[in-house]
Amino acid sequence: PGSSFSLLVLLTCAVCDAKMPPSPSIRPGSTSAVKLFEGEVCPLVWGGFLDRYENAVRAVGVAKKKLKELCAWDEWWRNQLPLIIAERKHLTKDDLVQVVQWKLTRGKFRPLMNQVKQNAEADVVRATTSAIQLAEESPQRALEALCVLRGIGPATASAVLAACRPAQFPFMADEALEGAGLEC
Repeated sequence: PGSSFSLLVLLTCAVCDAKMPPSPSIRPGSTSAVKLFEGEVCPLVWGGFLDRYENAVRAVGVAKKKLKELCAWDEWWRNQLPLIIAERKHLTKDDLVQVVQWKLTRGKFRPLMNQVKQNAEADVVRATTSAIQLAEESPQRALEALCVLRGIGPATASAVLAACRPAQFPFMADEALEGAGLEC
């Protein structure tokens, strides 16, 4: 499955795992992510997760008391942002702020927004133009091009690049990293 599909499944896993007893060392979604990475879930089950994705987004939105915002940002990230990138070949500062709002609302909160808003419009356009151009030839350089911006690390850069080239760039969700045995 493509990386955007993996993102959808991992968010759905987070909601499924939320029904399990909490563990002090693993966040919701990680238990199911481990099963996916270890091959314990057959490909047909992935489709079932995808079918429940919008319900999972709503559940996260309700839990974080940002239902309307998260649903709107998620729809924008999945459906509109790829078209914006294809047409403009860059993001504006407002686009980048919206990506960060989506990312922070659907996942683990980190105090990044003030830093992101400090970026100059010209710097955002320059960095995102470069990253989008580099995406096909050098994933590492594409990530590096975005990480020069304040408040943008590899995870947020992966959110931009996954919208740009979903088959090439997975979104670096904490649950996916923990499922692969990495610490966040």
